Amino acid sequence: MPFRVVFGMGCIIITAVLLMISEAAAVEVYFDDDGMPVVDGERTFLYGTFRDPSDDWTEFGGVVEAGFNVTHDYYFESLSWNLVSSGKRIEDWIDDASTYLDLAHQAGVGVMLGLPREAVYSQNASAIQTAVSALKNKPALRFWIIMDEPLLRTDEISPQHMATAYQAIKSADSDHPAVIVDGPKHASRSAYPASDMWAHTDAVFIDRYPIPSTGPTSEDLVPIYTDFAAAEAIVPTTTIGSVLQGHDLRTFYPQNNPIPLTAENILPTYDQLRAQFHLSVAAGAGFSSFYWAPRSRWDMVNDSPNQWQNFIDVGAEVQALSDVLVMEEAAESLVVTTVVDPVQRNFTDDEVDLQVWTRSDEDADYIGITNPGGWQEASLVGWTDLVGADLSTDWSEYIQVSMLHGDIWLAGMSSLDGVTWNLAPSSFGSQFIGYDGTNLSFELDAYETVVLRLLKAPKVPGDFNDDGVLSVEDVDLLAMNLGNPEYDLDEDQDADLNDLLLLIMGADYLNTFLGDLNLDGRVDLLDLSTLASSFGSSSDVRYSTGDINADAAVDLLDLSVLAANFGNTRSVPEPALGSVMVLASLLSPRRVRAIA
Repeated sequence: MPFRVVFGMGCIIITAVLLMISEAAAVEVYFDDDGMPVVDGERTFLYGTFRDPSDDWTEFGGVVEAGFNVTHDYYFESLSWNLVSSGKRIEDWIDDASTYLDLAHQAGVGVMLGLPREAVYSQNASAIQTAVSALKNKPALRFWIIMDEPLLRTDEISPQHMATAYQAIKSADSDHPAVIVDGPKHASRSAYPASDMWAHTDAVFIDRYPIPSTGPTSEDLVPIYTDFAAAEAIVPTTTIGSVLQGHDLRTFYPQNNPIPLTAENILPTYDQLRAQFHLSVAAGAGFSSFYWAPRSRWDMVNDSPNQWQNFIDVGAEVQALSDVLVMEEAAESLVVTTVVDPVQRNFTDDEVDLQVWTRSDEDADYIGITNPGGWQEASLVGWTDLVGADLSTDWSEYIQVSMLHGDIWLAGMSSLDGVTWNLAPSSFGSQFIGYDGTNLSFELDAYETVVLRLLKAPKVPGDFNDDGVLSVEDVDLLAMNLGNPEYDLDEDQDADLNDLLLLIMGADYLNTFLGDLNLDGRVDLLDLSTLASSFGSSSDVRYSTGDINADAAVDLLDLSVLAANFGNTRSVPEPALGSVMVLASLLSPRRVRAIA
């Protein structure tokens, strides 16, 4: 009996868990204006793979270990799902897909779920609608994949097939994008223009596998971003993502290469994996994924464990960058220049074509730079006008360059996680060259990437013109922007005369007196002369010209305030309360709250 009770409780617990999974809330997914996925209201960089290395659709261990947050399995696109001959088959497919989505949700992984290809080939809109309606509320669902490489399948499908499938999906589910995987390189083999085949989709994920197993080429990884640009030209209003090469081409075409595939010579290398990812980000992708060969062709985890470790390491970097990648691009103009040694290489600057991505928040700018290869062995990189900081003085006080997960480190500074890195050569071979007061320089060998963090000068409260110091220009800006909450200093969600008083008189701000128009710490004849020169004016007047009460006129009210403080100097511990009371008495209730 005790055994039966325990068993019964176990069944109850398992059932309860399954019910909780099945009743979890659906997740809305869409693409932001810049192509970044928004998942459940949060901008989210989606980093995916097209199969777990186990090739078992019920397993997610490898997906999680390598840091992917979205996955896929070709099992669900298999032509063995004959949805035409039997209505029962679509229900079987839904059962398996439902289990897959629930297991993915348990593992904390999203899913890009491919439709049964036979349903698309046969234009079985009813079957597609049935499947989508049954699964659309699964919280792991991120995208519907309409078709993989439709440009290569135009002997079986047409633009009408794509339109039927897309419309069937969207009629049943408006909360998840419907996407395709394809590439401009396939257009020459298609019976229809790519623009027609791609007309009915929310995104095109570009697959390009440029790394041969025979050694470097003059292009190397350049097609990662040139194909991205070509796809944007074909469908300018459609989101573009990237499917990257995670497999050695010999796993599919061993007959095309005389060099046998081994764990020691397998490609891509770590640098090539990492470079592909950063090139996709530089191209503008908010979704990047890796495709690798099925286990039946190459058991990566067991046959080339070092390569699998490379995927784990790259995934760790992507996770570390996850909060950075969803930021807006840096607004500052960051100039990257390249110098190639003509003695060693015969390339022009344009042919080197380093790729750069930037992100920015209030604390720092982030820059990723990748050398895509193309025969060149090294490049000299420099930045000019680093985020507008005053580099003529001790630049380390204004800007800090640090590695997030990469190659370069400046001495005496700590990384984000507290690790101090050495100068060149680093573990990736990049070499720090120097800083000459204007340019930060280092070398990047082929396929190398450096990710840097440039810390902005700490924001000075009240520094509205962002020049690093408090000045009369800031007072003028505040006075001209009363009512704008962006100029609020006292955190009451409004900019008013209380904020103006705080900026001028506050001990943590300018700490001077009303009427100190030139902010030299005293109210004297210089200030009186400035006010007198503008007296009676109501055109282009500011605090610095005598409009002390910010009423757009220099008049007796301003003169009275200045007179109340005339002769005061900053040697007094704090500006006298009398000047505040004088100003308050001269202002209309419409312009100021009670000042305490």
